[in-house]
Amino acid sequence: MNVITLSATDFPIKSVKIFSSDLLAEVTRVFPLDFTQSLAQDGSQVGSQVIEISNLPNLHISGIRACVTTGSDDLLVMDYYCHSRPNVDPVSSDVLRDLKAECTRLEDERRLRQQSFAFLSTYMNSLAKGDAPSVAEPAQLVTFFDEFVEIGKSRSEVIAVLDQQIKDVTKELDKEIHRLYLESLSLVTKATVVIAPVSGRTATIAELELKYRVSATWKPEYEMHVTTIDGVPSPSVSLTYRCLIFQSTGENWDNVELAVTTAKSRAPSGGLPEPKRTEIRQQGPLVQPDSYHESAVKPQITPLWKTPGHGSLFGSAMPSTQQASQGLFGSAFGASHQADSSQASFGAAQGPAAGNVFGASQAQPTATTPGLFGSTSAQPIASSTLAFGASQFPAQPTATTSGLFGSTSTQPIAGSTLAFGASQFPAQPTATTSGLFGSKPPPYSSPQNSNVSNVTHTATAKVSIPSRAAGGCHHVLIATIPLKAIFTRIAVPSIDTRVFFTCDILNSSNYVLTPGTVHTRLDGKHVSDSDITSVKQPQTIHCSLGIDPAVTTQFSRSVDSLPDFTVLNGKVVTTHTITTTIKNTHRHPVSNVIVRTSLPLPADPRVTVALQEPEGLAGIDSGTVRVRDGCHARWLTTGNRAGKNDGLFEWVCSSVKPGSEMLKAVWYVTAPRGLSFTTQ
Repeated sequence: MNVITLSATDFPIKSVKIFSSDLLAEVTRVFPLDFTQSLAQDGSQVGSQVIEISNLPNLHISGIRACVTTGSDDLLVMDYYCHSRPNVDPVSSDVLRDLKAECTRLEDERRLRQQSFAFLSTYMNSLAKGDAPSVAEPAQLVTFFDEFVEIGKSRSEVIAVLDQQIKDVTKELDKEIHRLYLESLSLVTKATVVIAPVSGRTATIAELELKYRVSATWKPEYEMHVTTIDGVPSPSVSLTYRCLIFQSTGENWDNVELAVTTAKSRAPSGGLPEPKRTEIRQQGPLVQPDSYHESAVKPQITPLWKTPGHGSLFGSAMPSTQQASQGLFGSAFGASHQADSSQASFGAAQGPAAGNVFGASQAQPTATTPGLFGSTSAQPIASSTLAFGASQFPAQPTATTSGLFGSTSTQPIAGSTLAFGASQFPAQPTATTSGLFGSKPPPYSSPQNSNVSNVTHTATAKVSIPSRAAGGCHHVLIATIPLKAIFTRIAVPSIDTRVFFTCDILNSSNYVLTPGTVHTRLDGKHVSDSDITSVKQPQTIHCSLGIDPAVTTQFSRSVDSLPDFTVLNGKVVTTHTITTTIKNTHRHPVSNVIVRTSLPLPADPRVTVALQEPEGLAGIDSGTVRVRDGCHARWLTTGNRAGKNDGLFEWVCSSVKPGSEMLKAVWYVTAPRGLSFTTQ
């Protein structure tokens, strides 16, 4: 059997693939083989060939895998295996043992000298205090004390010498330990591959591919480079994608094809997805079908103040459907009016227009009433409006109303519609309801395979990664990716009057970016760090560019009580106004300015809140409402924010001109008279 001896260090590594999940790297080496010298005189193959490859690193337990690439039709791999010489045992190292012994001897001598001098010092202290008998004359004592001083000086010099000797030996000890550590990582493994010719075939050259696994790991690191032109960030940004690679295998990976992956080194038995079990469950309270058979029309009883010709601070109902009743808190219109775009805090009917400080009703049947805290299906109700009170008549529910603290059933109440407060009579629910603090089933959406479980990236060029001792790592470039960014200025003036400059980058490249840290640099200066936390597609990278000192905000808050005659049924209404002033000192307009704030949510069920401005925002759950040209308002739902359910909203200004612009929000708080409350 012919034996061919090779050294792995004489042949370059072809490629390296690092698995972050298993802390392993798969190394591929290729060994060209020449069998010309081993052929028989007649040119035929002479038996099996044994290939011994030495100077391989310590391998993972999975060992090696060998195959013939070139010449595979002529040769078969009959067997392969590997073995390593035992690692160096530090205990068996003579040098290490001698250094430890010397260090111990020096430390013992130092300790004994310190103890002997401490004993002598104790005796001298006893003599000085008269605690110990002395037979010496005073002159002898003086001489004895002088000798004690000289002994102390000598002791200090000896200990200083011992300290230096211990330090030198310790340094040599550390060097020897490090040498033994490196030796334990040395190329101590030998692989043996047995190759035999296919019957009747002869091979003169072949190529043997050897794959083996060693300990190594990687993690991603990103740098986002943003540049400015005339003080304005360029939308073209560059993402530098690097990998921090740790490898102390003892072999240098020179000029290799590098791939990094989040996949496991052991491939699963199959990637066939399994269907998940799904169920249909009841959402909310049980529907009672009997309530649907109740009559939708109830006797209409008109309160005294709503009779024809009767004047009231809260408005007067006109006998004709073509007339409007005006009052302090709004007007009620007849059913024959055309719909307009006006909305009130607790909802304005989308049929005939209804204007009221706190809400309005109209008699258009089956119309939907949107409001800040839900929507109400309007029923045929008598033409009357009650600003605060509660219904004095029991009624059966016919529709569903979503509200701030959940939901109630809207009732065809005779002669009254509630702007605040609730019916004083119990009602039976008829349908599943949801409110600002409630929940509703999400809209159905078809499942999408947006989760990328295994990500593999290959460096755009060959790299060299020398082996390094523990603690050292390489920052290897994988790719430089050009991307586009959208820049936004964001302010939360109730907390911080500064304006923060951010950018959102949609990853439109072919690289799925794995979770890692993004270091953002603006004109070469490091300004912030952020994190990529998910591989779900599409990926958006959120970065901060710091503060824009040329754009600032001012914030003010005021609380005013309405006149005393607004008190009804023991309720008092206060007006809350917040004002934000944006100051732009740039010489040009700035775009995409977002100002965020929050509507307070009542923790006490006796307190209600009604948003008035931005006008129309109370009546929507999503989308935007126009505040003025170039400025809209919307509920804040980015990140984990629940938007309307959390009372969070924002103004979005497409352009803010140089100078000052003001944004205002107004809401009403209704609470029992005498109740003290605060906003936190």
